[in-house]
Amino acid sequence: TARLLRGTGVSYRHLTYPENFTADGVGTEKERHHQRNVALGHVEEHRLDGVVLFAGLGDVYDLRFFDQLRQIRTFGAWPVATVSERERKATVEGPVCGGSPWAVTGWFSTADATPTVRAARPPEGTVDVARFAFGSALLWDPHRWDRFPVSEPDASQVIPSFD
Repeated sequence: TARLLRGTGVSYRHLTYPENFTADGVGTEKERHHQRNVALGHVEEHRLDGVVLFAGLGDVYDLRFFDQLRQIRTFGAWPVATVSERERKATVEGPVCGGSPWAVTGWFSTADATPTVRAARPPEGTVDVARFAFGSALLWDPHRWDRFPVSEPDASQVIPSFD
């Protein structure tokens, strides 16, 4: 992975942690949550400025996607296609934008026989973290965000956590 990334010019960091999830037998999902939490803590602690994306291990991206990703300042979401060999079908899910520019007004899904648009949010627990990205300042710079209280100049915000 490191050799591949070195050839791209993309800035990256490899993070480690002392926990051994394989030996503990707790499962890969818990380890992925832990990896994300370690990464979020690292971004906050070092005040890294950029866009946070948790790419899935099995995900495939067109390189143009990363050009679009660099333009995210606050929060971004996009449609994702999933191919199921077992079910022999492809589904697409993603945000529906409307109203003011860039406002998410619903969630589109072709998972059912008839494509549907749902309420402003997807059903709880159904959005994989690889389907959105956000500006890293959300984690460490409350002055960039009008909605956060800033009673202390360098107060750290409570970062999101995966459980």
